[in-house]
Amino acid sequence: MKKYSTILLLVITAVIFAGCANVTVTSFKDPAYQDKKFKNICVFADIDNLTIRKYLENRVVEEFEDEGIAATQAYLFFPPTRQWNDDEIEKILNDKKFDGYLLISLKNKDVATVVNPGSIQTDVVHSSYTDKKTGKEIKEKTTVTSVNPSTTTFNMFSNFRIELIDPTNRNKAWIADGAGFMSSGNVFSADRAIMRRLAYKIIEDLEDNGLIDEK
Repeated sequence: MKKYSTILLLVITAVIFAGCANVTVTSFKDPAYQDKKFKNICVFADIDNLTIRKYLENRVVEEFEDEGIAATQAYLFFPPTRQWNDDEIEKILNDKKFDGYLLISLKNKDVATVVNPGSIQTDVVHSSYTDKKTGKEIKEKTTVTSVNPSTTTFNMFSNFRIELIDPTNRNKAWIADGAGFMSSGNVFSADRAIMRRLAYKIIEDLEDNGLIDEK
């Protein structure tokens, strides 16, 4: 029983990691914010695709809330139906009592398409049996054809710049570069997987830098 449990665990682990994106975050904290803890953060994803922008803001807010940090999606205050200048953004952030403005900018995204054309394989299977009436050995051969269908995989590479800004003076308390990679049979799934992992890594790095309290 232990043997089968080990095999099952390995299979589950392989499935989990097959669906995970690889994301790294490299950051720098301003020394002036050595003792600062941000407690109420507005999250803005500077991404043209509205579906992805909303998804990323929601995911980052969820990660903050899981750690007990108050956070709000910027699309609730800065709808994409108009252009917002720095003064307008600063006024709203201060009016709403936000002490942090997390700006996530998508710098570039590349998708490489890998096509496996598939294959057709034909094997000849030899077999034999004894005829019950004559006692003679009868030899047969059977042709078996197997088809491996073609597949398409999308390798997605995304790069981000992330900044935690103090709205009272527009100073950057923390900046980071994020790099993401995901291989998937679906571009949309790859995009979302990178965003999910990026959201987690941002909060993890902010905790490591002491800018938010760990739960």
